[in-house]
Amino acid sequence: MMIHLSNELSMNNNVVFYTTIFNQSNFDCKFNFSIYEISSRFKIISFLKIAYKIKDYDIVFVWNSPMHFVWVLSKILFRAKFKLIWWNHHFPWYYEKKHNTFLISLKKFLEKFSIKYIDVLVANSLYIKRSLLDVFGQSRQIKILHPVVSSILTSTWGIQSRQNKKIRLFTYSRWVSGKNINLIFKLFDTLNKKYDFDLIVWWEGNQLKKYIKDYSKFSNIKFLGNISENEILENAKKSDIFLFPSQIDSFWLSILEMMFLSLPIVWLNYWWVFELIDNWKNGFLCNSDLEFIQKTEELINNTTLRKKMWTNSFNIARSNFSSNNFIRELDEILS
Repeated sequence: MMIHLSNELSMNNNVVFYTTIFNQSNFDCKFNFSIYEISSRFKIISFLKIAYKIKDYDIVFVWNSPMHFVWVLSKILFRAKFKLIWWNHHFPWYYEKKHNTFLISLKKFLEKFSIKYIDVLVANSLYIKRSLLDVFGQSRQIKILHPVVSSILTSTWGIQSRQNKKIRLFTYSRWVSGKNINLIFKLFDTLNKKYDFDLIVWWEGNQLKKYIKDYSKFSNIKFLGNISENEILENAKKSDIFLFPSQIDSFWLSILEMMFLSLPIVWLNYWWVFELIDNWKNGFLCNSDLEFIQKTEELINNTTLRKKMWTNSFNIARSNFSSNNFIRELDEILS
């Protein structure tokens, strides 16, 4: 997202992109902006150099810790005059009581101190905005800058014409604790007795390993591992239903990607999902594991409903999360 932001800003401005390890060939850098790689060996010295180097900038966008402290340091030590914009992409989990260690407490103290030097607080969704208001106070003005999907996907987006001989269920995530991978195989065990379908599972993670070992014997399960965006695209285009069992996500870029490829979504019902899923229109919000399985079964059986949701999914994504929408929200922040 910071690459996309840099692309947009560099059309009419001089932009410098600060990062640690960076391989430009892995990203779609459309415009010419400078890359400044931060030393990972001498972080404190490197951060002080950056704080001095950026003091004469006009606007600074910052992602997450610890860089927002570096930019604030520039304002305090070197009296920098730039406008500081902090773009939040994750739920501030460290403010939950269960994470109250010494280092977390120190981080929170520094953050509460630093917030007065941040000119604009930006969230990537309504859910993150509400979370930040709870942390930093309801009087704080917070803007929203929604993510956009990869240009590889948007170059081929559209309502897909799927002519599969049997239903294809597709799921992907970074399968770690909280991503709820067990629900996918609970669903498989239940529905595999009744229907002829394929289950496509993409990506990796420590929670997935035991399932690969136990389920590789099934010919209708395919584990894709770590594949390219083009391969993701081809698999998603050929699939009928997207399953997303996660319990921990803040913004659901994978959901948005699947919507641009006109896939209906079956998802657990957490209140942060409502910006994307319009229940019964482009997917199902499920209140339990059982309902998750039942709604998937309903989509397997109902060809008319699937086709309707294919169309709705794409139209909702295109209307609310396009590049034009990103530019409009960015203009509002900068103005």
